[in-house]
This record gives sequence, structure tokens and C-alpha cells, in this order.
Amino acid sequence: MTESLSKDLQQITEDPGFIRIARAINSSTIYAGTIKDKDGKEQTLEWERVYGLAQRLGNCAASKTEFTAELMAFLARYEDENFRLQSRGKEVKRIWTRKEDLDHLVALLDQFPTSLVANLLIAYGYARWRKPLQDEPHGAPVETAEESQAETEPASDEAA
Repeated sequence: MTESLSKDLQQITEDPGFIRIARAINSSTIYAGTIKDKDGKEQTLEWERVYGLAQRLGNCAASKTEFTAELMAFLARYEDENFRLQSRGKEVKRIWTRKEDLDHLVALLDQFPTSLVANLLIAYGYARWRKPLQDEPHGAPVETAEESQAETEPASDEAA
């Protein structure tokens, strides 16, 4: 990979708006519904898991207009669910997206090919996050060290 391309990719993946929107996707897909906590106990989160988001966003990745419309529709539903939880007196333990995040993403879509930004956002949104973002609510679900270790260690019957 050329140094120029690497810097371009980092300009996308290190953008604060990109990261916060990826985390919103992550909170609706990977860390939603029923998950295991750091002690290995099942925990049911207050928000529902969104299925098929990667496919919907991926299907629109070739068109800036369609991708933006699909992503913004998802984010509107995501924020609506945050407001619904908050109105019920629940602690919202996931990130709230901001106007600045949307502005940053729109600027990235204007600067880079839509398919590149879209597929990076999908990949980052479905990745396992090891720690919460700096301004994310306390208690936001992330991968624990035990989960990470369990995935990298071979099962006993595979090691033989």
C-alpha cells in the first residue's frame, strides 16, 4: 500500500465522526440484545439488535445518495431508540451521534469514493471494540479480555 493511500485511509478511519457513527452501528449490531458480560454471564441490553444493516448499507455503497439516505435512516431510528429508552427512565449506555458526526461523514463522502467510505464504515461498525470511546456513557458494552482470549485460543480438540 502506498504511503499516500495509507494516509487517505487513516484520514477516514481516524475521523471522529466516522468513529462515532461506526460505534453507533456497533452498538446496534454486535453489542445489542443479549450479550455476555466480562464474567461470562448473559446480559440483556435495553436495546434491540438490528439485523441486516450491513447488507442494506452494502447494497447502497455504489451510490452516494442511496448510501447516505440508508445510513441517515438508520441513525434516525438509532437516536429514536435512544430517546425512547431515556424517556422510560433507562440509562442509555451507548453513544449519541451528533450533528458534527454527520457533517464529518458527509465531508468524507464528498472527498472519497462512496464505496470506500461505506465499506470501511461497515467493517468498523461490525468489528469488536476493546474499549469504549472517550465520551461514551459509562457501562457501554465492549469486548472483554476474556472474550478476546477465548477467540484466539484453539479449542482443546483442535489443538490435538
